[in-house]
Parts: sequence; C-alpha cells; structure tokens
Amino acid sequence: MEAFLAAQENGFLSLCGPEGPYTVPITYAYVDQKIIMHCGKEGLKVDLARADSRACFAVALYPQPLRPHEGKCHFPFMSVLCFGKIRELTDLPERHYWLERFRAHLYQRLGLPPKLVTEAEAKGINCLLIDVERMTGRDKIEPADYVDHPTRAQQRDPAKM
Repeated sequence: MEAFLAAQENGFLSLCGPEGPYTVPITYAYVDQKIIMHCGKEGLKVDLARADSRACFAVALYPQPLRPHEGKCHFPFMSVLCFGKIRELTDLPERHYWLERFRAHLYQRLGLPPKLVTEAEAKGINCLLIDVERMTGRDKIEPADYVDHPTRAQQRDPAKM
C-alpha cells in the first residue's frame, strides 16, 4: 500500500465539519508515513483541520474506463484509505522542511532536477501534514486489466516509472 501511495500524486482529503464530512481533491506527497499537502493560509479545509484533527485520505486507480460487466462482476481498481491526525505546520522551520520533502518527491516523479524551497516561499505557503495511524486498501486489478491501457500499469507499479 505504501508503494502505491508514494507512486500517486492526487487524492481526496476528508475532514470533519459541523455539517458533516467535507472532501476535497488535493495534490500530495507520501513520505515517511506522512501525507504532505500544501495549500493557502486560509480557507475551509484549513479551518476544519484547525477545529478537528481527524482526517481520512483516499487514493484510487482505475486501469480501465467503466464498461458493462456481464456474468462475473469485476471492475478493476486499486484503492488505499489512510486514517490519522492532520495538523497545520505553523512552525516555519518545520513547514520549510516538509515543503522541501514535498517538492523533492514531486520533482523526482516529474523527472525534474531538485529545486530548493526558499524561506520566502515557505513563509507564503501553508502546509498540512497527516500523521498516518492506519491504512486499509484493496487491489482488484489483474494483469489482463491493463491490456488496453499500458500507461495506467505504470501508475500502479512504481518500478515501471
């Protein structure tokens, strides 16, 4: 599950709000059993994270478009759900450190040379971090599921990237 999380870059962050769950798509990096996200200094997700640290994070991969399934009900997918505590990194050195880790992870995935986060950038960007306490996942993908979409096979297997 950890390799799958590290190989993706988009997921869904769910937080607890006064009117019920709040879910938002977000770019992330999974490093050292932590989910790192950057965002604005203000906004609903920041307000909710400040008010209640419970968080759920979901990532899924579908190697084929939806199609009718007759007989055996099989729709291939892989998913991971992470549960933990989310916190806003208000300490500048800590925020700078995790923004560096976030950028290094994404730049490596994009095949770009490393680029340091400046102190000015770290001051202007907010960073949220989920300390993953537990995770669960399902892998309902078989090798034949990738026949029509070989590039999606690369998304699942970090070794093929």
